[in-house]
This record gives sequence, C-alpha cells and structure tokens, in this order.
Amino acid sequence: MNIIEWTSDANFSFDPNFPEGPIPNHRKQHYKPTARGQYLGRQRTFLEKCIQHFHYQGHHWTACLDPDEYVAIENEGAGANTFYNLTGRDDLRQQGSVMDYIDKARARGNLSNSNCFSVPRLTFGAMETKRATDKSLVSHRLKKLDLYRLDTFRWRQHFNSSHDKINGLAKPLVDVSSLAEFMPFQVRNPHRLHTQVCGSPFPAWTRGKFGFRANHYLGSWEAYSYRHSDPRKGGEKSREAWEYRAGANDKFDDLSYKWLDGFIDSVGLEVAEFLLKDTGIPRGYRNKNHTDWTMDITRYEIATRLNHHAKLLAHTEQKKREEELRKQSKNPLRRWGLIK
Repeated sequence: MNIIEWTSDANFSFDPNFPEGPIPNHRKQHYKPTARGQYLGRQRTFLEKCIQHFHYQGHHWTACLDPDEYVAIENEGAGANTFYNLTGRDDLRQQGSVMDYIDKARARGNLSNSNCFSVPRLTFGAMETKRATDKSLVSHRLKKLDLYRLDTFRWRQHFNSSHDKINGLAKPLVDVSSLAEFMPFQVRNPHRLHTQVCGSPFPAWTRGKFGFRANHYLGSWEAYSYRHSDPRKGGEKSREAWEYRAGANDKFDDLSYKWLDGFIDSVGLEVAEFLLKDTGIPRGYRNKNHTDWTMDITRYEIATRLNHHAKLLAHTEQKKREEELRKQSKNPLRRWGLIK
C-alpha cells in the first residue's frame, strides 16, 4: 500500500515531479471572481496533476472519489447481480475485486471497451445505526478501535437510487494508462474528466449500467461543517442542506462494512489498527455555531450574479475578438498574402 500526500500552495505545485509555475493558461479562463470559482479551479488543476502523475507512474485504473465516498457493489436495479454473476462474490473484502470484475466483464462482453466508466453515487444520511445491530456482524479483531468512527459502520440509511437530485452526478473510474494522446491532461470537471474519454455523468444514464456504485456519506453535522474555510458555506453547502439530507431513510444497506475484514487480512492487524486509530474528526469536537452555515440567500445570489457577470464579460470579449478577426480576414492585403 502506497499513500502519497500532496499539499497545495498558491501555484498549485502539488507534485515534485512537475516544475513549479503559475496557474496554467488553459485554467485561467475557468476562474470566477468568487471564492467558489477559485475553489472549483483549484479542484480541476489538482485532478489534472494527479492524473498526469498516475499516468507517468505507469498506473492503470484510478477512481476519482472524495474522502467521503466509497466504492460498493451495486445491489439495486439492472446491475444488482452483475458483480456476483461474474466473480462469485457478494462483497469487496478481497483485494483486487474491482479489477477482477472489470477484466471478467470485458472478457464476456458485458462491458464496452471504454477506458472510463461513470460510477453512480448513492447518498447516505445521518441517521445513526444502532450499535446492537452490529454485534454479530463486525470483526472483533480491532479491539482498540471504535468502529463507529468509520462512516461505513455508523451510517447505513440511504436515499433511493432514483433520487437523482440528492445522489448527484456520477464519478469516473478511468484507466489513466490509456490517456497518452491527451497529455498534458485537461480536466472538464470531477464528474466527467474529458468528453472524449468519459461518458455522461447524469444518473439516468449511469444507474444500473455498471456493477459498482459510489456510496456518498453525508456524515454528522460536526464532520460536514468541520472545514470552516469551505467557500460553499452558506450557499449550496449549508445547515439547511445538511438537515434535508440527514433524514435519509429510504433503505438500509449492510453491504459496505465487510471491507474491514479484507483490509485486516491484507495489511495485518497491527498495521490496520495504526492506520485507522485516528479515523474521523477529533474526538469530542462539537460545532454549535450554525450561524455561519445558515443559508445566506443574499450572499448566494451575489455569488451567482458575479459568476453570471464574469461569463457575460468573457462572452463579450470573445465576440470582440471574433469580429476583429472577421474584419482582418476581409482585408485585401491579407487575402493577397501581403500582410500576416
């Protein structure tokens, strides 16, 4: 197991294998005069350098997931039994399960030869699982660990897979070794990395078409609001948004917790306890200040209008350039090759 930690600075120099420098020119056009716009720009740049790093390191399949998202077997709809039918397994506790599935699915023609798959997401709320539920289910080998610091144990109630607006856009699983012709890689967004590589991330197009999904855990209020500098605070990420999603209880899911036994078997008990001992936010942390996270309609509208204004300015400048080029193309001297 290799864990590489990158930190960011003003120039987005995440990887020592790449030279330091200013924000790439192709990325500047995406920046907006708001903190949220800066956040999204940094996100794209990070993904670009991450994918390039994995590509040049010779890696293959890479999942572009957030820390609160976990790959799980699809157990609903058309893709419910796909994984079991091909692998004979009903969980992901065995290392290499995802790669094994992809190889077998391709060999049987169940999957296209695409080098990028859109993995649909499923949102889990903040209704805590009763601890008594786990007495006969969990591994008893990790005696030093409170299992309920792990999202996959603590939260098991989720929305229906058909709740598209809550579950959101899919996340990509991409074979970075196949991207040589697209280097240096330019990311469209975290849900569809590149239009020529990845398909549509919309739920209606991805649900049930792949043997996996990405469980997206909302977490406790303290975990949700832990990053005080989040530029989306008071807008799309707010106390109201958390409360709405927290009540998810359409279905109960027990598929994800089984990863722990496989993890212990893979790295050993001592290493597993060391890696998981500080899981989650600091013990005893509480955030009772909801004011900063309450949805601020005025602030949200201002940010939206600023983004819209920036788009209008960019559109106007583009039109001016096009008009100038059009006028130049009509110049007889240019047509005769006397000027460039």
